[in-house]
Amino acid sequence: PSDGGVLQTSSQSLVADRGPEVKAYKAYNAHLFSTLGEEQFEHFRTTIYTDFFSKCATSQEWFKQSQTRLRYIADRVLRSSYDMYQKPKEEMMDELS
Repeated sequence: PSDGGVLQTSSQSLVADRGPEVKAYKAYNAHLFSTLGEEQFEHFRTTIYTDFFSKCATSQEWFKQSQTRLRYIADRVLRSSYDMYQKPKEEMMDELS
């Protein structure tokens, strides 16, 4: 399979195997995202790539997008980290497909 297929299969497996853990952290996840303000989200958006690129300089070759696109990706990371705890497992697995 292609790299996308391996990633998809791995992601689906992780989501499927984490049922009890998800339930344990669901309330904490909701509380965390409800208390974060726009300043914290903005800080995440602006620092995630600085931290990431400093730890893995070669990754800059893969992320040659505009700042707008990088911010969109960071927003999707945030949204996905919320959704993984709040949405039903089947829905998340469908989105990963």
